[in-house]
Amino acid sequence: MMFDAHAMIEGMCLTHRHDFELLPASQQENIRTHIKQLYEHNIKPVIDSLQASSPVIDKTVELQSSAKEYIALVEELAETDAKLINMAFGISGSLGLNALKNSTDSFETYLRSNDTMFIRGMSIEWRTYLVKLLLNIDEQYRDVATPAIILG
Repeated sequence: MMFDAHAMIEGMCLTHRHDFELLPASQQENIRTHIKQLYEHNIKPVIDSLQASSPVIDKTVELQSSAKEYIALVEELAETDAKLINMAFGISGSLGLNALKNSTDSFETYLRSNDTMFIRGMSIEWRTYLVKLLLNIDEQYRDVATPAIILG
């Protein structure tokens, strides 16, 4: 399995700064240099070790399967939370926003307890949860919920 280091670095730059492509070339190059150093010092050695040992392939398939199951659980949690949030919005807008904030705060606290380096924009679980949550919030409440999530 080959990794495209350049594509990975560019993707990391965009994750680090969502406005990366809009920045002046000098700022882009500065960010790209820092991200490339992070990649070369922290990510590339792991990729190289994975490519060097073939027994890892079986473990990788096993990990991919358990990762899919974990993401499915995150999606299920978001769907369940969305039901509660919809019921709260049905009572009042402020109660709905309160339920939304409590749900997202609780999930973020859980993620932080498992990962001391939790960064919202880089967490697949966090992004999966928010997207699934928004998709399951009733359309009539989504206009209020979306900014609360984005700005929250």
